[in-house]
Amino acid sequence: MTVTGALVRKELGELRPWAILSLFLGLSELATQLLEQVDMLRTEATIGMLSSASGRLYWLIALAIGTGLGVREAEDGTLAFLDGLPVGRTRVYLVKCAVTCVLLAVGPLVSLGSIALLHELSHGSLDADLRADIVLGRFGLQLLVIVSGVTLGTAFGWLRSLTWLVLGVLTTGLSILIDQVPRAAVVSPFSLLKAPITSAPFRVDPEGLIVQLALAVLCGSAGWIAFLRAGKPSSTLDLRSRPVVSALVTVLTVMVATAAISLNASDAEDEGDAEPSGEPGEYEEPRFEEGPPSQTATKHYRFSYPAQHARAALDLASRADAIYERVHGLLAMPPTGSIDVDGSGSLENTDGTAYFGRVRISLASEVPEVVLAHETAHVIARRLAGDERAWLWRKAYVLDEGLATWVERHFAGSEQGDRSGGRLVLAALHSRGELLFEELVDPTRLAEVRDDNLKYPAGEAVIAAIIRLHGPDALPRLIRAFATPSLPVSLEGMELWQATFQLAGIDLGKVIDELFREVASDADERRAEIAALPRVRIRIVTNEHGAFGIQPIVEPAGAEAPGLVVRFKPEPGSSFDDYETWPATQGQPLWRGSDEVMNAQLCAQAGLTIPPDQTLYEPWVCLPTTAAETFPE
Repeated sequence: MTVTGALVRKELGELRPWAILSLFLGLSELATQLLEQVDMLRTEATIGMLSSASGRLYWLIALAIGTGLGVREAEDGTLAFLDGLPVGRTRVYLVKCAVTCVLLAVGPLVSLGSIALLHELSHGSLDADLRADIVLGRFGLQLLVIVSGVTLGTAFGWLRSLTWLVLGVLTTGLSILIDQVPRAAVVSPFSLLKAPITSAPFRVDPEGLIVQLALAVLCGSAGWIAFLRAGKPSSTLDLRSRPVVSALVTVLTVMVATAAISLNASDAEDEGDAEPSGEPGEYEEPRFEEGPPSQTATKHYRFSYPAQHARAALDLASRADAIYERVHGLLAMPPTGSIDVDGSGSLENTDGTAYFGRVRISLASEVPEVVLAHETAHVIARRLAGDERAWLWRKAYVLDEGLATWVERHFAGSEQGDRSGGRLVLAALHSRGELLFEELVDPTRLAEVRDDNLKYPAGEAVIAAIIRLHGPDALPRLIRAFATPSLPVSLEGMELWQATFQLAGIDLGKVIDELFREVASDADERRAEIAALPRVRIRIVTNEHGAFGIQPIVEPAGAEAPGLVVRFKPEPGSSFDDYETWPATQGQPLWRGSDEVMNAQLCAQAGLTIPPDQTLYEPWVCLPTTAAETFPE
């Protein structure tokens, strides 16, 4: 036992830097979450700390350490010293692998504790259930990924100079094979981490789990055998003494590693679409805690609300069942079950947030009944799309938000007047050649290039076009198509839309034609109104104090621009809840603090408010601070 303890201390000393790195990675995840609105963090958001991306990183670190676990002893000449100890090589090998796995588990363990801590700090009536099955399940999968990386490294490390070349070739070949034969994905150590978070109980693909355990045992056994034979001439493969061959191996390794990284990054990006993306409503089912501060129940809703909002909550509850029945009637759907409503507030820049079977709304909004109708439509749609497949429906989020907006407009009354602002925005963009269907089906591009809020009027127009062509009964049919078991989960964008529309018996091409026919008709009718709309460009400026700002410039010069606004985001890929919108005056800069200038650039877009509730934005622009012009005081 004393010898084993000495071996453990030896490995701890040698691997201490890797343990510090693992700890740093775990703490960095916590720091990132603490930058958010902690009191509104959902359990599903914090579970993301045990994500596929972090699993890949820990696997890579484990692989790098594993390649040197045994080889390092042979090269440093310490193997002979270890052989002199009253302990066999088998125990030495097991201690090395065990200590490595334990030290690398520090990061996931910190993430596990952070999830529990953040849940305790931020849980509300909708997030009382920590979902320990999901949290512990993902933690276990990350440990399995670490074991996989260590055992694979111990097996391939004995190839010496060829280690990374062979691993790169295998990685590249596996990525290509998976593209052709998707079932081969079970061989990838990351296959078990791909499952999105839903309200379903945590489950692991048994086939993938068996394959990964078998590979870990196989690679670990190969590494163990190589370690036992270390020191014999036949057990090593070292080309470093041959300069030409070594140089060739190095060049090939760099080329193959580049290809492997590129393919792996592409695959990781694809996986990201199966993970919650941070958009409002894209998380699994939250739950009420027992005995909330104040509550009331109706036939179809259960309300939980802060005591200070009791009057607004009870007033809304008195009308809630009529809202429920009317929304189901608009969607041609029978009742789908009760809905829990948390009236404690919503995310930044939103009046409501929908979950699977739950909604969170702000009772302080001007028209809470309209917000409730909108979020109820989300819940109904996601129930139709199925528990385990609802995230596919959310990938087509223009349809999701369009459906809820269509319900909201009908419910609110004065349909034509309420839609006029959104229809003018679509007509103006169409006249400018900036209304592109390829962007509407790509949520990321729509948010980065145009305006994320286009999902509301554009989605509503798509839903209206479907109903004009096929009637309201087509809506439940389309949503149910997303729950089709045979529908590939890797589909996205236009391919996802085409597949689901075909499954629903709806011609997407005719829907697109109908959409643009209606928009073109609006553009023709309102040609003069659109022509009178000024364009707004922006430029980045600085002052004598070194501050940077955005100056809106209206064109043509002298044109009036009432309702001029400028919207900022920290980085091109920032989420909607990080946006800041400010009223602006033509020619007058909006200054930003030094902590609001990220990566030496300012990302902004100017827009014109169009009553009653729409804004016509110019495309996003990220301007480098090096291009700033001096603005006179």
